[in-house]
Amino acid sequence: MRFSTFLFAAAFTGALMMGCNGQQRQAKNIAQLQQQVDSLLSNTPVLSPENRALTNELIAAYLDYAKAYPSDTLSAMYTFEAAGLKTQLPDLKGAIAVYEEVYTNFPESRYAPMSMLAVAGLWDITLGEPETARPYYELLLEKYPIEAGQYGIENTLKTLGMSPEASLEMIMQGKTDTLDISEASSGE
Repeated sequence: MRFSTFLFAAAFTGALMMGCNGQQRQAKNIAQLQQQVDSLLSNTPVLSPENRALTNELIAAYLDYAKAYPSDTLSAMYTFEAAGLKTQLPDLKGAIAVYEEVYTNFPESRYAPMSMLAVAGLWDITLGEPETARPYYELLLEKYPIEAGQYGIENTLKTLGMSPEASLEMIMQGKTDTLDISEASSGE
């Protein structure tokens, strides 16, 4: 009985150590890929096909790590970074999907509200679909009220869909703090 307990303990310890070594290997590989991609992106804002391949390799490494080690504190950051790289490819719909993974899989992470804001911003500003962005802004306000306040989400919702000129005029007149959304829509 003691021998079988010893064997189990030894096998468990060995498996645990191998798992850590695998995790460490993945983290080291990610660090090397990060350096290469950072070097490429610092030299040119436009990704060439070979640079895209390396960027996609880093994205895959980030997401593989997060999937393999979901409770690791690096997983939320790696997923967030993968989404950011997807915006640079540009793969905006892919970036949105990965940002959604961040706040779905890591809702307590500091990256969750930033991811929700990124999704809303991509829909609102980059893709020009403010009404698609609205539920994301509202969810950010509901789930992360402190961060939403820091990001000015209430005012964003009040001016959502307005022309930049009309939004700027409201801000200049200081109306965004008391403006009703229906007044904003009818003012154009």
